[in-house]
Formats: sequence, C-alpha cells, structure tokens
Amino acid sequence: MKYGKLIAITAIAVAALSLAGCTSTDTVGKFAVKSFESLETNLGESVQQEADTLNWSLLTPNTEKVTINSDFSATADIVMTFDATPFINAGLAPENLDSEVISLDSSNNILSITSELGSENPANEKTTSMTAVVEGIVKNYRDRIGYHSKLDHYGISLDGGNMLEWAKDLKTNDKDLVLVLNPEPFIAAGVDPNAVEGWIYTEVEMMDKNDKPFYEYKFLKPYNIAD
Repeated sequence: MKYGKLIAITAIAVAALSLAGCTSTDTVGKFAVKSFESLETNLGESVQQEADTLNWSLLTPNTEKVTINSDFSATADIVMTFDATPFINAGLAPENLDSEVISLDSSNNILSITSELGSENPANEKTTSMTAVVEGIVKNYRDRIGYHSKLDHYGISLDGGNMLEWAKDLKTNDKDLVLVLNPEPFIAAGVDPNAVEGWIYTEVEMMDKNDKPFYEYKFLKPYNIAD
C-alpha cells in the first residue's frame, strides 16, 4: 500500500465543506460514495472492520483513526481519535474540555471526538466495506454530507464543528484525506493554536446554505494518499 507524505504547512490552502441540504438521491451524494470507495481502496488494509463489532475503522498514515459504527443504536456513531500530546504541549488543560464532544483517555493519551448522527442505521451486520456504511449515511443523513467545488472535496460534518473530508478525484488532488477540527474548544481549554505541532491552524473558506462564502479558523491535517 502506498502513502503520500503529510503535506507541508507552507503548501496548504484548504477550504472546508458546503453543507447545503439536498435529497438523498442527488449527484453530490452519489459521487461522495464513489469517491470514498476510491479512498478506501487506496488505503487498503488501513480500513478494516474491527473484530467482534460492527465498527469500521480508517487508520491514517500518522495513526489518527476514524471509526464508524454500522449500528447507530450504539453509544457513538462516529469517533475520530488522535494523539493528545501536541495539544497538551501547546497548553491543553484536559479538565476544561467540552466533555460532550471531546474526551481524553489519559491511559494512552488519546483525544476522541464523538458524533451522534441519529437512530437510523447506515448499514447492517452483513456490511462488507466502510464505503457501504458511508453510503448508508448519505441515504439517512444527507444533511451531513457536503461538497466544496473549489477544493473538489466531499465530506461528513461531525458534531462540534469538526469534519472528515476526502477528495473527489484522488489522482488529481494532493489533499486526498483531511481531518478538520474546530479549534475553539481547545483554545478555551488553554491551547495556543499556533503551537500545536503536526496540525495546521488556518482560516479556511466555508460555504453557507446559499453558497455564500464565509471564513472560520480550523485545525487541519491533510494527507496525500494516492500519488
């Protein structure tokens, strides 16, 4: 399996998703699934179903993990986990985090972003790929799926202003997979956003429901998966 290098900070210009609502059968939804399938194929064994669970996990080249449960009656529908060390080194006081969305496991120093989408299951126990679960999210939670034409990205809007994005065409895009974090809860918990090593803190362009641009600061971690 081939991984690209984490894109250098000086080369980044990432825009976030437009989350305009559409029907579950629209073009954006269909191509979001097809492009995620391409991402899953290129990630190879880094996308797997966890043993004895209905969870599907995507492991990035830098060991961040995104887990989606096929059964949305479970406690957590989508969980993004990543190393807490860069945030702690930048001043994070974990006790001040918003515990409804973000939590720290002190036993392994891992931060988790938890999202609850609803009670409609995106797939079933016979699901054979993570793409099939994403297809179920498109069907049952279309308002969570967005597209940004400028960067040619699709993605899932997570709770708390966080996102998981992927490129429509991995062959032509150098930002195939992007983890997007809302910096505000971290800043409120003492983090100096400019001192978080390995994450890019920058103002990004977003689109409202009327396709009008506005700007917000985000933490970004992009990967080039398929060269």
